[in-house]
Order: sequence, then C-alpha cells, then structure tokens
Amino acid sequence: MKSKSPVGTYYEQHHAAGSRLRQTFMGDIRGPMFASWIGTEKIVLDLGGRDGSLTKYYADSNRVTIGDIDCVALAYAKEHYRVETMEVNLEVAPFDWTEFGRV
Repeated sequence: MKSKSPVGTYYEQHHAAGSRLRQTFMGDIRGPMFASWIGTEKIVLDLGGRDGSLTKYYADSNRVTIGDIDCVALAYAKEHYRVETMEVNLEVAPFDWTEFGRV
C-alpha cells in the first residue's frame, strides 16, 4: 500500500533511498530501555513508529498501534510484529494541537 498524501510519498521515498527501513539509531540500547519504561499490558500508540524497529521491543507484551505517514513502513511492521497500524498525517492531525501548546 502506498501513502495517500504527498508528504507520505516523500517519506516512503526518503526511507527507501536512505536505507532507513528496518534500522534505528542505537536500537539495541533504546529498544529495551523503552520497553522497561512502558512496562507490560498497556495500550500504546506509537506515533512515528515507522516499521516497528523500536516498537518490536515492547509489542509482544502490550497492545500497540503504530501511527505513521509511511505506508510501506507500516505494512512491514504489521507483517512482522504483533501490532496494528494506521496511516497518520500530522499535518492534518486527528486532534487539536493547541491542547499540546502548539498553535
């Protein structure tokens, strides 16, 4: 599945061209650290989770949804990890940014 937005298409191309899928900076350190912070049996929304490179560390013990604009990355995550996925374009966020101090 391809992204529906120009921004999503950009990120799909960016991640593919830069070999950024299935890679993350210091994932072997950050992943277990995030898993320890999150704990188990939680409902987690991982915005910007891409292909699940970090999410995989806590997905099996939690109910996780990855939200990202890159549909290619989301398809990989859904196929390889126990997660739900949803295309999320934060340019048109499904919530009011002013709640988070951004106007």
